[in-house]
Formats: sequence, C-alpha cells, structure tokens
Amino acid sequence: EYSGEPATEGNKSQHPPLPLVEGNQVVERIEDLAGQDQLTTRYAERAVSFVDRHADGPFFLYLAHSMPHLPISVSERFRGRSRGGLYGDVIECLDWSTGEILRVLEERGLAEDTLVLFTSDNGPWHDLPERMLQRGVEPSHAGSADPLRGAKGSSWEGGFRVPAVLRWPAALPRGAVVHEPTSTLDLLPTVAAAAGVTLPAERVLDGEDLLPLLRQESAPARSPFLYYRNDTLEALRDGRWKLRLAHDGRPELFDLEADPGERLDRAGEEPELVRELYATMVASAEAQGGKVRSLDGDGAR
Repeated sequence: EYSGEPATEGNKSQHPPLPLVEGNQVVERIEDLAGQDQLTTRYAERAVSFVDRHADGPFFLYLAHSMPHLPISVSERFRGRSRGGLYGDVIECLDWSTGEILRVLEERGLAEDTLVLFTSDNGPWHDLPERMLQRGVEPSHAGSADPLRGAKGSSWEGGFRVPAVLRWPAALPRGAVVHEPTSTLDLLPTVAAAAGVTLPAERVLDGEDLLPLLRQESAPARSPFLYYRNDTLEALRDGRWKLRLAHDGRPELFDLEADPGERLDRAGEEPELVRELYATMVASAEAQGGKVRSLDGDGAR
C-alpha cells in the first residue's frame, strides 16, 4: 500500500509511490492516497473483463483487493452511501465488486459451475503507525475480531480466524456451515481437485482437499492445526483444545468450544494434556524445520 508520505530521498525506498503492474511492466504509479480511490473499481473492471474473455474455457481468477487494508479510500460514487462512515463506504464498494463478478458469471452461463471463494488473510491490525491515519482514516477502521482475542500478527484466535464464503451451486449444498478448522493452505489442493487436476505425488503439501468436507461427506483427517509466526510454532489446536506458548514459554491451555475468546487458561488444571500437546508441537516443528519455545522459556528448540 502507499503510505501517504511523499517520496523523498530519505524515505524513497521505504515508501515509494504505488506501482500498478501489468505482466512484468509498471504501467502506472500512484503518487498519493487520493489516487487509490479508484482501485477497487479498477480491479473489479479488470476482473470482469478477464472472466468475459475466458468464458469459453477453464480459467482461474485471483482477485486480491487492496481494501479494506489501511489506509482505506473509496471512489466518489460510493462515498457517503453507507451509515458506517468511510469504512462502510469501502465495504459497499467491495460488495459491488463481488456483485459485478457474479453478474458476468450469470450472463455467460457460468454461475452454476464456477467455484467462487471469498475470504481474508488475517485478523484486524492493532497498534497502527501514524502514517496510516490520514484522509479520514481512524483506528477503528482497522476492524475488530470481537468476541475473539488478539489481532493480526498474534497466535490468538483473533489473529488467525477469518470469514470464508464459498459458492458452487452445482457441487456444494446451499446454506451449509462448516465448523472444522481449515486454512488458506487448503486452497491449492481443493481447487486442483475441483478442476480435476492431479498434483505431483512427489510434492508434500501442507494443505488438504476440502471438497469432501464442503460436500458434508466427511471431515478431513487433519493433523493438529498449527499456528506459526514466521518459523516459530506458537500454538497448536487438537479438537477442542488449544495449547499456546506465551513469549516467556508459559503454557496457556484453552477449551475453544466453551471459550472461543480464550479468556480462561486451563493449563493448571490439565498438566498432562499440556505435556501431550507440547510433545506434538515439538514433533510437528521438527518435522517441518520450524522452532518451538521451551516450556520453561529458555528459548526455541
């Protein structure tokens, strides 16, 4: 994103103008925050054009909107349309963008047999730098994970849990709700399975094919769900239980079914379970070349 600061000699490498890239070429540079107002609209128009041009054969479209990542902005067409202020206007524009893509799928007769996935990457961003708070942007525009604990960059549920909505009328039941933990790492094998593509057997993937789960045929035989931050495994979930290691190595144990907000630490009540889950964390980190903190806080293994 463009930071809002002018590109001077002192900060040129850190906060350059935002480049728009087509293929391998920079075709335009956005010099200030006002230039981002049309980004959602422009992305949507390019996405619709792409679908229209590839409607006669298989295609894959990955549309990663800049909004509502801060600093947010919106076109004049949507400014002031919602009761939610600037943030609400940005969401209204994203809704319109999604509707435009669904519209072209319908018009080209592709809506029934096209898998559409809408999701996000992480929880809200707390501790905002001042450079993000410009042109009407406020700290509340970073979003909220309430009632979950934590935010982007943390191994609390509020840092990892995001909404995900899938639409594939020809293959998936309407109105179904999935409660099993899944990950964006699962998207590659899932999309490959949906397209009838066989992935190379010699490549070991972290993700799993979610189609049986989405069709409500069976749950994936998932190994414990892992919460990494960079190369350090900070937490692990196995069923209803989640073990999280604080930065000093202190174990925290939560029953996510009874306490999704992670307010009640049960580690003192379940020392054997803590030891079992920690052993699984160590084995998982070692198998993947990652690190895990020692329970006594002496560092990473």
